[in-house]
Amino acid sequence: RVAALTNSNKSFGPDGIVKIKEFTSLWVTTDVNDAATKLNNGYNGQYPDIVLYFAYGASPNDNISKALASYINRGGAIIYGSSDNTASAVNVLMNGIFGISPAQNQISGTYSNADGYQVNNYTDNKVINGPFGNTAGLYWVEDSSSSNSIVMSSLPDGSVQICPASNTWSKMKQSPTTSIVWMNDAKNFIYFGDSVATSSNTTAGDVWYPARYTSDGVPFYFIQQYGTQNGGATPPWGTNANSFLELNSVAYLIKKVATEGGINPH
Repeated sequence: RVAALTNSNKSFGPDGIVKIKEFTSLWVTTDVNDAATKLNNGYNGQYPDIVLYFAYGASPNDNISKALASYINRGGAIIYGSSDNTASAVNVLMNGIFGISPAQNQISGTYSNADGYQVNNYTDNKVINGPFGNTAGLYWVEDSSSSNSIVMSSLPDGSVQICPASNTWSKMKQSPTTSIVWMNDAKNFIYFGDSVATSSNTTAGDVWYPARYTSDGVPFYFIQQYGTQNGGATPPWGTNANSFLELNSVAYLIKKVATEGGINPH
């Protein structure tokens, strides 16, 4: 993923799948209060066009939620991946940005590990069907205990559900209106219900690292079985599209902030 997001000329860059001049990291921190200060005041006079907030070890608090709400309202864009078992903290973030608190832990279901959720068949949606490929009908997959993932019982007005939090082999009792991956175009906000964006590998064998990138930063599909065989319906084998959804999300927000007046002039 580092190669994908640092001008590898394969995914993003002058000769990449998404052709841009450059895409570099302005700053990196695991301290949410430090991040809030940089979002409010800038860093060396600059603001990030896109915030990639993967909350493993850095759950949102009131300070960062207010800073992110202000950042969004000034034209910023966010991709957020929740940390396990942090519904109350995610609700602080949701309330700060959207004024609602619908976050809750996923139900336990039949299978607890590496559960997959089918991507909705919205082929006109540029996150589902973007420059890195059409993921409609494929699967977004968790990397650990699925009952600790954070899902939404409802979505803010104008949002699009990318993946429901239900499936037919493990989460049958979960409502299909509950969402585990979704986006809100008006707020430039894309949500993943687990921080799998921090879990990647260059091989297809390990289900605990469900995003797949080549060593030079190009996403690739692989086939895996969704769930541990411990009773109930047999989980299917299907195509994992995590890395494609992740990079389609980045590409979509890059285009939005570059062409529709983001926080920085372009």
